Amino acid sequence: MKKQLTHIHLLMEKKDFSHLKTIALEIADFYGYKTKVKIKKGRYEGEQGFYHWHDNTIHIDPNQSPREFITTCLHEIYHVIQTKKAGGASNMQRMAEDEWTKASNGEYGKRAERNPYKYVPFEVEAEKWAQSEYRRKWKNTYSKDF
Repeated sequence: MKKQLTHIHLLMEKKDFSHLKTIALEIADFYGYKTKVKIKKGRYEGEQGFYHWHDNTIHIDPNQSPREFITTCLHEIYHVIQTKKAGGASNMQRMAEDEWTKASNGEYGKRAERNPYKYVPFEVEAEKWAQSEYRRKWKNTYSKDF
């Protein structure tokens, strides 16, 4: 198991991220979802990944630990699931805009005004699912040292 973890660390240090893309696609495939994956730096500092529901593409920052990389993949895959449940990209767009507006207006509490990401329900749900799935399936796949 430690060899797999070391292998992922070495892949992350390379400029060619095709192996990371393969890992992300394999994880998505495990859940039965077809999505495109791009491995590239986040749009702003601290952004580990994001999902564009309009073109069904997951973007993942390669500058993460293996655990962070995998949980980011899982988190973004859950957004794929949420988009399908919402009935498509336009419905997801409306829902996301409504929830982010509520968070920034303080409807989810005063703290949500300063940091809405941690309080928007669909983001909270995605993160809980990602952490749970990581512990259930992926932690033992890549390393027992986490």
